[in-house]
Amino acid sequence: MTFLQLIELNEALAALSGGITQQHDGKAQQIAFRFTGKTRLAIARLSASLKPHIDAFHAAKGEIVKQHGGPFTQVAQEAQAGLAAANAEIRKLAAEPCELPPFDPLPLPEFVADDNPVPPAVLAVLLPYLA
Repeated sequence: MTFLQLIELNEALAALSGGITQQHDGKAQQIAFRFTGKTRLAIARLSASLKPHIDAFHAAKGEIVKQHGGPFTQVAQEAQAGLAAANAEIRKLAAEPCELPPFDPLPLPEFVADDNPVPPAVLAVLLPYLA
């Protein structure tokens, strides 16, 4: 797994913390995702186990930006080269492998149940971790 994949997994897990908004009779309704307590705990544990890796990535990214003259709030012409170099290094960092901490697979039936509207994009990221 790369840092970029780990970040995508973290974002997919974060998306499960809320729900989705659907229109019903012309009114917006918030629909919460439905998971058992055991599954919510598994999601929370997996999310917590990713945090040190995510924090390390963002710290390294911050250092790269500083090394190239950032932070780049307004990119002046003279900062373009530094910004481009920083972006190239950040892309390399995101492609570096990192080890996913061990975890129990998430239960596939809960994620694909008809009464649990987990978005397909979230499911796509989570597929390798569902059993």
